Amino acid sequence: MGDDDRLYFIRNMEVFEEKGEDLEYWVTEYEVEVDSFFGSLCEYGPYQLVQWDTSIDAKGRKRSLCLIVKEAVFPDGSKGFKTAHKKGFYHGGGITQELIALASLYFRKRLKLLGMVRQNDKPLRIKLPKQRIDEALISGESHLFKLREWLEKIRKLEPTYHQSYMFAVNLYCQALNIIEDRPDVAYLNLISTIETLCQDTDVGEVKLSDVDSELAKMVGEIKDEDLRNRLEKAICEKEGLIRRKFVKFILDHVEGNFWGVSNSYKDGDVRPDELEDLLNKIYKQRSRTLHNGEPFPPYIFSSPQFGADIPMGEWTVVGERKWFKEDYIPNPHFFERLVNHVLKVFVERHQVK
Repeated sequence: MGDDDRLYFIRNMEVFEEKGEDLEYWVTEYEVEVDSFFGSLCEYGPYQLVQWDTSIDAKGRKRSLCLIVKEAVFPDGSKGFKTAHKKGFYHGGGITQELIALASLYFRKRLKLLGMVRQNDKPLRIKLPKQRIDEALISGESHLFKLREWLEKIRKLEPTYHQSYMFAVNLYCQALNIIEDRPDVAYLNLISTIETLCQDTDVGEVKLSDVDSELAKMVGEIKDEDLRNRLEKAICEKEGLIRRKFVKFILDHVEGNFWGVSNSYKDGDVRPDELEDLLNKIYKQRSRTLHNGEPFPPYIFSSPQFGADIPMGEWTVVGERKWFKEDYIPNPHFFERLVNHVLKVFVERHQVK
């Protein structure tokens, strides 16, 4: 990974231990919502978590704690975005998120960071307008009479698909309900929606060299042919087939009406000839997130610029981490629209004759 892979609160704490308070820093206070009773206080280096509401009421009543953070303004080793790179440290949050998440885990209680209330002894509350990750979900007018035709198609769906299809639909609906607040989890749900239905997709013969060329070279050095073949088959089944099924299933279920007019594409639009590559990137991101603990890139948490399907900038930087254009995955609203389309086409393709 990067030059310093330690959590941010540890790095900041060590700056104070080294220099005392003979450095430039700011003190920020945050409101933390809880629904259980907390007593006393915690002071750990430049951090304090203290009671704000002191009343003892019924269980489940929402009350507040106050998190106080002293943060060095320019700690040693902070070189800015110019040194950010593809392997830089990034977990999707900062000092406050680290402390609240770790406290929640330790106490097995719900702690929710609400926002800043004071900085450097001056009241300061910042309330940002609610972002719309997927504007289409609240736009336009829906006519209820059209639902009848859709339900009739569901009625004619081949019974062998009823259970898996309904589970996929439930995953999709869960994604819709959280896409504004947790677009990363919504993204994972949308990927799982497709995984639920794609398992029987025929992807033909898969070679290890297609999955991982470097690994194929190493396996090729095994002299025992039978062992070499069995190992290659096992790796392909584990590493390559699920992603290939995911990609092929979607490509097989995308019809022309999903795309706009071919001569109307603009910067930020996903084009048909880009889709296969982007789907592979989406699934690889899913694997890195679930298996390596690598968060989704930060741009998926913001309203897409000009409603773009995919970020338009050449790169994105947060802290020590840098994402380049060739690594971008589509914004959540594009993938949600794609999954919606695929689910509907699937029903059309599997009607009882």
